[in-house]
Amino acid sequence: MAGRREGTKSSEIVVFHFLFVPELIENLARTQGHLEIPLDNRKIEQLRELARRAERYRQDFAPGMMLCYESVLIDLSILVWELHSASKRNALQKNAKERIDFAMRWYGERIHENSGNGAYFISCSRPRRKCFWT
Repeated sequence: MAGRREGTKSSEIVVFHFLFVPELIENLARTQGHLEIPLDNRKIEQLRELARRAERYRQDFAPGMMLCYESVLIDLSILVWELHSASKRNALQKNAKERIDFAMRWYGERIHENSGNGAYFISCSRPRRKCFWT
């Protein structure tokens, strides 16, 4: 986050690094190469709180660190998703629904061939999911 409060000349930067982000957020960012959202004072405070939560574990590694980071990632993702333009969200939701419908039709047409292979085709791994992208 990089931002400046209205009427002030100071700014604040908060950086979060994640190896992976939810697919919806990745797709939003892919179209422009970055994400930009408007921040009001409430959202700025929300980001500060997320940074404080993550900072505790950055300074002192502990068993709950990954849970904390995953929670921060989900909260950030929801914030970005809800503040992004409705037209882009709707287009991505429509595309996701079409991919799911295609995958379900494909699986339904082939289930009789060998139901034991279903788990292979409906895998959660990224490479297998891509076979259903249109």
